[in-house]
Amino acid sequence: PEAPQSAAVGGQRYEVLETLGTGGMGVVYRVFDHVTGQQRALKRLHAPAADPQRIAALEREYQTLASLDHPRIIQVYDYGIDEHGPYYTMLLEPTDARDAAPLPLTAACACLRDVAPSLALLHARGLIHRDLSPSNIRKASDGRWKLHDFGALTTFGPSSVVVGTPPAIAPEVLAGEPLDQRVDLYALGALAYWLLTGTHAHPARSIADLRACWARGVQPPSALAPEIPAELDALIVALLVYLLIRFILRTPFGYALQGVRDDPVRMASLGYNVSLHRTLAFGLGSFIAALSGILLAGSQGVLKHL
Repeated sequence: PEAPQSAAVGGQRYEVLETLGTGGMGVVYRVFDHVTGQQRALKRLHAPAADPQRIAALEREYQTLASLDHPRIIQVYDYGIDEHGPYYTMLLEPTDARDAAPLPLTAACACLRDVAPSLALLHARGLIHRDLSPSNIRKASDGRWKLHDFGALTTFGPSSVVVGTPPAIAPEVLAGEPLDQRVDLYALGALAYWLLTGTHAHPARSIADLRACWARGVQPPSALAPEIPAELDALIVALLVYLLIRFILRTPFGYALQGVRDDPVRMASLGYNVSLHRTLAFGLGSFIAALSGILLAGSQGVLKHL
């Protein structure tokens, strides 16, 4: 059976204080580390934990996280095995974004600027998070946001398994297409929508609901939050609707959400207050140029925050 909340883990080193959350792969506890005197988060597999494939997956998850030295990705500590199976510990950051939305424009843009570089690092290594959702970004003690829960992590290429939080699953996943950065960029658009409006662009409760949600289309987030500047509104809709646009955005320069300023007045003064439909009417080259302009306009703001 899974370790009860009063149990010790790793011999007697970790005392389980409470359950923080459960997912498809495992469960995360708040624990007290008797060696360091600090509280940590501890992740282990659901019982029974004897499946070699699940054990190997948890070990790969830990090894990948240990190799990703990035301030916006959760920090892991040790990996071990006890009578209940394998586990690893990580920095305890209990506050996620599920109850944070809607955020003010400035705070939402700051969150997106924190998350986008961590995705860029994964993608540069040929990895996909596959479950970028409000529950999987957490606020650190410094007030900035980090990417968490890498249980759905996979590499670029074909996949026969559909995993993730339904509102953040891209259409190409259900279509069985080979996976790449676009899967996470779709989820980044879904996360931006949630942060700014407090609602999901596609409020599917299950994977079975997704196609019906997609058929209804996407209401621009500015319809719910009028303060959203036009360039950010257009970019979010593009991420959620246009597969071709997500293809363009998978280039390093195209992580344009890093460059979206939280100062719409300055953006407008620089000439980047363009609508999606007008830009698409000018053609693909103009759309790329507009996104490049958004990135350049916000470059100074990005450098201050990264």
